[in-house]
Amino acid sequence: MNIYELLYRFWLENEYDPCSATEIALYFFLLNKANTRRWKMPFRCSTELIRMQLSTTRQNVLKAREGLHKKGFISFTTGTSNGNYAQYSIIDCTTQFTVQTTDELTDKVTDAITDKLTEPLPGRLPPHNIKDKEIYKSHNISMEKLESMLLEDGEWYSSILTRLSTAITSDKLTDYLKIFFAYQNKKGVKSRAVEDVKIHFQNWLSKKLENDKGYGNNEQKQTDPRRGMKYRLLQQRITNTRFKLPMSFDDAKVYLLAAYQAEVERRHRVFERNEHFDEQLNLIANYLTGGSKKFGLMFCGLCGNGKTTWAKALQLLVSGLNLKNPINNLYYVFPLCNAKDLAMRSKGNYNNWRNVMRYQLMIVDDLGTEPREVIEFGNVYTPLIDLITTRYEEQLYTIFTTNLTPAQLEEKYGKRIVDRLNEMVEKIVFENESYRR
Repeated sequence: MNIYELLYRFWLENEYDPCSATEIALYFFLLNKANTRRWKMPFRCSTELIRMQLSTTRQNVLKAREGLHKKGFISFTTGTSNGNYAQYSIIDCTTQFTVQTTDELTDKVTDAITDKLTEPLPGRLPPHNIKDKEIYKSHNISMEKLESMLLEDGEWYSSILTRLSTAITSDKLTDYLKIFFAYQNKKGVKSRAVEDVKIHFQNWLSKKLENDKGYGNNEQKQTDPRRGMKYRLLQQRITNTRFKLPMSFDDAKVYLLAAYQAEVERRHRVFERNEHFDEQLNLIANYLTGGSKKFGLMFCGLCGNGKTTWAKALQLLVSGLNLKNPINNLYYVFPLCNAKDLAMRSKGNYNNWRNVMRYQLMIVDDLGTEPREVIEFGNVYTPLIDLITTRYEEQLYTIFTTNLTPAQLEEKYGKRIVDRLNEMVEKIVFENESYRR
C-alpha cells in the first residue's frame, strides 16, 4: 500500500465530493492507526478513543465514519457493548479493493478474477481503450484531444448526470462541455491531465448551474435581450470566488478553536477561554461558512486582545487543510504581512510590489502603524492606500488587524478608502482586555 497515493486520491475525490471536517479528521486518524499496525486489516479501535482524539461528539464520529464508508474510503463493522470495539479497514482507492493480508485471499476470489480475465472481448471496442485511459490519467494531453475523448465517454456522462442536483439533458451537458473547453482555450490552456480536467469541469458546471438559477426560469427573462447581454458581459470577466471553509458552521468552530489553541501554545502561553472569545469564534465561523457578499475581515480593538493570534490561527488552519482555489486549482497560500513591512516593500521593485498587492489571500497586520507616504527618488507613494484600492477593485480576500477606531482610520486614509473598506470587510470588534500580562 502506498500512503502517498491514498492521500492524493483522497484529496482528489474531496474536490468534487467534499468531506466534512470530521470526516477528514477521522480518515487521517484511521490512516495513522493503520500505519502503526503495519497495515494489517481490519483493526479495532474504540469509538470513545476516537471521540476524545478528535475533540468531537460520539454522534459526529458515527456520522463521519458512515460518510467515509459511503464515499468508499473505509469499511467497518460496528462494535458491541461488551468490549468488542468497532473494526476498521482502509480501502485502497487506487484499485478499489480493500487492503487485506495475503493469507486472506481465497481461491474463490482468484477464480473470479481468472473468469473475468478470460471473458471474450466485445465485438466493437470503444474509441479509447483501457490502456489509453490509464495513460491519460497521469499525463497531460492536448485540450482538443481531451474534448473529443470526453464527448465520447458515455460512462462519465452518466456519472455526472446522476450527481447533479439540477436535472439537465445529455445534450445540454454536451453544450456545457463545449463552452467549458472554449473557455479554457480563451485562457490559453494547451494541455491537462484527464483527471484534473474532469474535476475542474464538474466544479465549474456546479457553479455554472447555480449561477444560471439566479436568472430565473420564466420564459420572459430567458428571451429578454438585456439579460442576454448581461450574461455575455459577465462571461468576459473572471470573478474571484468568495473564500469559504468547506465545512459546516459547527465543524468550523471545532477547527478554528484547535488552530487558535495551537497558536497560543506555540507562544508558550496558556489558552484562556471566555465569553468574548466564544463570541469571536461564533462570528468568524459564521462568516467563513456563510453566504456573506464581502471579501474580507477586519479585527478591530485595543492592543494585546488576540487579533493577530486569530489571524495567525486562520493562516495555520488554511495551510493545514490543503485548500485549493476552484478557479486555478492551486493550493491557497495565506501570507501574513506587517503593514510597516509592506510599506517598505513598495520601494525599489515596482513589479514585485504589484505582485504582492495581488496575492489571492492576504493578512495585513497592524494596519495604521505604517507611514502614510513613502518617498523614493523624489516620488511620493501611498503604498497601503494603493494596496487597499487594488484589492478592492479586484475583490481579493483580505484580513486586516488594527488598533485604530473608525474615526482614526478615516483621518489616516481618507473617507474614500474607509468607504471601500466598509464594502470589503466584515468588522469584528474585540472588546476584551489585553492578554499580555
